[in-house]
Amino acid sequence: MEPVVELIKKIAGKMSLVAQVGKVTAVDKDNYTCDIEFEDGVTAPILGCRLNAVVNKDTACINVIPVKDSYVLVVNVDGSDSDVYVLGYSDVETIFLKIDKTTVKIDKEGVVINEGKNKGLVKIKELTDKLNALKDSVNAIASTFNSHTHPYVDSVAGNVTTSASTSQAQKADPFEQVDYENDKVTH
Repeated sequence: MEPVVELIKKIAGKMSLVAQVGKVTAVDKDNYTCDIEFEDGVTAPILGCRLNAVVNKDTACINVIPVKDSYVLVVNVDGSDSDVYVLGYSDVETIFLKIDKTTVKIDKEGVVINEGKNKGLVKIKELTDKLNALKDSVNAIASTFNSHTHPYVDSVAGNVTTSASTSQAQKADPFEQVDYENDKVTH
């Protein structure tokens, strides 16, 4: 069995890549294609150029959508006019990533994971601060409850006396962000 490097060299040796820079004149986001014009005055425009070597919305992919009027590096495989795709981008409008059921969309509005169904990410520091402020309020109420007394008239002695409550409220423990933070996604 030949080493992998030798096999790649054999396959690559049979291909020729022609790369050129062109200007994006239109973008079809649904089909992940764009139209490109070349400023050399010789090369014919390319209509429906793929934005990826392989475009398939149903499988794992990374799709990059260029900004209209930006420049892209276009590659023709084996000099073919029909086997053309964008390899590099001067300006990007959107990046879409899909792996199995996980999706990520990045654009100027921000990052959307799995269609944003769970709303925004938690600002963990601010959440922890608010939870600990709530804990302090609850603990203050518990302290007041635990230290309060009830005056009553002693029916035998005939005088007013006080007694502490027989039940005690437990104080809340501090919140630690490590207990509920997912450190695999940070912002």
